[in-house]
Amino acid sequence: MEEFYIRVKAPFAGYRYFQAGNYRITMPTMPHSAAYGLVLNLAGIEMRTGKDNVATLIKKPTLDFQWDSQENIPVLKIALGEICEPGKNSIYQQLHTYPVGNSSSHLAEGTKGAKYHILPTRREFLVNLDVIIGIKSEVAGFQERITDVLSGKYDSNRYGLPFAGDNNYLIDFIEIIEKPTETTFWYYPVQPEEIPETETFRLTIGIDRQNNHLTTMPVFAKTVDKSPAPPESAWVWTPSVLGSKFEKETL
Repeated sequence: MEEFYIRVKAPFAGYRYFQAGNYRITMPTMPHSAAYGLVLNLAGIEMRTGKDNVATLIKKPTLDFQWDSQENIPVLKIALGEICEPGKNSIYQQLHTYPVGNSSSHLAEGTKGAKYHILPTRREFLVNLDVIIGIKSEVAGFQERITDVLSGKYDSNRYGLPFAGDNNYLIDFIEIIEKPTETTFWYYPVQPEEIPETETFRLTIGIDRQNNHLTTMPVFAKTVDKSPAPPESAWVWTPSVLGSKFEKETL
């Protein structure tokens, strides 16, 4: 199994849960599902399907991925590390909501056809994101493929620039490395009977866009001490959704 690492730095980032309300929090770091999407984008692999439908879906993951496949995406083992803990801040934003029934319809005439049901919303974001993404792949030549795409040797159909959660938070540093050169805190899934020594939170490792209740978002904790290499418990099959053959080993 091929193993390599990618260091990613961004001045601002935001990875939000599925949530409603006037205060939108962010996950404390880049989740595995976002790391996976970034890695596929760097490799020039289109993961979207159903682009003409109401909901954009994701292709079926497989261990038997072939580079010329148009129907599948590769399953990867991903370890996520944090060189330093990012800061957290928030910003106000105008949020357009869809009123129920005739709610606020008396405002429509005054806006002359423009959006009228707008409320101020507060959104959290991360400051100075600096993470290490560990990748283990059964697909031969995965690291070389990313290197070729980044150097312009491969004519891929990637869409847009790589971003850090929100598409207005751009990444300013990407480096492919054989092994981490900095000691790192690593995130690992908490076991059912475990009492972790650090703070816990949920990170998404597989998102089902059609049936959100099938999205996999286990509880994670951060290692107490930094280490140059991820512990075995930090390697997680990604993507993983409830009911998939990768779920049991992941959870």
